[in-house]
Amino acid sequence: MPDIEDHWSIKDFLGGIIGGAALSAVGVMMVINPTGGDEMATQGRRGLIKLLMKYIWSTPGGIIVALIGLGIVALTVHAMMTQYKEKNED
Repeated sequence: MPDIEDHWSIKDFLGGIIGGAALSAVGVMMVINPTGGDEMATQGRRGLIKLLMKYIWSTPGGIIVALIGLGIVALTVHAMMTQYKEKNED
C-alpha cells in the first residue's frame, strides 16, 4: 500500500474556518430569533430549501447548528496544528 501524505492548502483551512463560523452565526441567529422561519413563504424557487429551513428554525435547531459550526472550526484548527507539527518534525 502506498503511503499517501494528506496536506491541506490554505483554501481548505479558510474554507473550514469561514464555513464553520458562518454556520455558527446562523445557529446563533436561530437561537436569538426562534420564530424567524415562520415568516418564510415556501412557494416559488427553492421551495424545498425554504420548507426545510422553516422546520428546523428553532432554538434547539439553532443550538445544534451552532455546535456543528463550532465543531467544524475546531476540527479545522486541529488539522492545521497537526499539519504544522508534522511539517516542523521533518
